[in-house]
Amino acid sequence: MPSRPGDLHNGKLEALQVLSTSGQPITFQSQAGLNAPDQVQLHSYDNQLDTRWVVVHDTATDGTAPFSANDLARATHATPFKRPENGVFRPGSKFTENQPVRWLAEGRDASATIDSANGGFGKNDGDNEITGLHVSDGDPGTNGVLGARAPQLFQGGWRWFYTQQHGDNPTYQVLPS
Repeated sequence: MPSRPGDLHNGKLEALQVLSTSGQPITFQSQAGLNAPDQVQLHSYDNQLDTRWVVVHDTATDGTAPFSANDLARATHATPFKRPENGVFRPGSKFTENQPVRWLAEGRDASATIDSANGGFGKNDGDNEITGLHVSDGDPGTNGVLGARAPQLFQGGWRWFYTQQHGDNPTYQVLPS
């Protein structure tokens, strides 16, 4: 949160902290183990978990010297998401009542096909998945935060993109027919 809108030199860096059903923060450590209860809670549908923002760094009290945001986020018990898209919420939901929506059906691209046929020798694991689904009107202000408004696809500057991951990683724009 900048001290003054548009000035990113001074202000607070905050991170999301998700609370488990027991009311404790879900942290890097608490979800590190395979199938740790906190990891399962965080990645299961229909769980309603409370959240809050925690201050990671405040230039007013911590100064402006370089720092590691990751280290400070761990120290303040912020909740890490294993993949950035896990932190995206359904637009128009106001960050509540997020029912999952899936958009499926995609074939392998050339890199994922070669990788799969040769036992995973490359950087891919032989699959493709649609990730990085993003709908935006390009608003950089508070009204542009994901979840703040329901999108009006293909109207008023609203555009829809998705990224195909684990292969060639192309990004596509979805256009009306």
